[in-house]
Amino acid sequence: MKADGFEVGSHGWSHLNLARCPLDEARREITQSRKLLARMLGAPPRSFAYPYGGREDIAPAVLDEIVDSGFEVVASAYSGANVGSIEPRNVLRTAVNDTIDGLTLRALVEDVALAALREAVVSRWSLHSTALSPQPLAGASRPESA
Repeated sequence: MKADGFEVGSHGWSHLNLARCPLDEARREITQSRKLLARMLGAPPRSFAYPYGGREDIAPAVLDEIVDSGFEVVASAYSGANVGSIEPRNVLRTAVNDTIDGLTLRALVEDVALAALREAVVSRWSLHSTALSPQPLAGASRPESA
């Protein structure tokens, strides 16, 4: 996987909310997962993704523990795009599932609002917004209004 550009990172030992458990327990979650992954992968992981990464689930003391344990990159779970310089202690993640198509994913990653994307398409091809709506086929008759 590494040769294909993938990296395995840590997500904690047992998926505890690290901001809501005692600091010594959070430390064990972080270090145990790092040691296990290092043994399995032959090298320690560089990245850590919070098991619960909402803003309220990230405690400064736990973040310090993650970095002190040797992780170089820490990913949150709240949405946003990493545009411009990236803060390695707060890399934003985007949820992806089978309902997101490629264009939507690109818009999310590049922090483009879908409405702005639609306007860019309309502008680029000198279309009217109605041109993006389904249109009847040429020569097809329309039902008359009552």
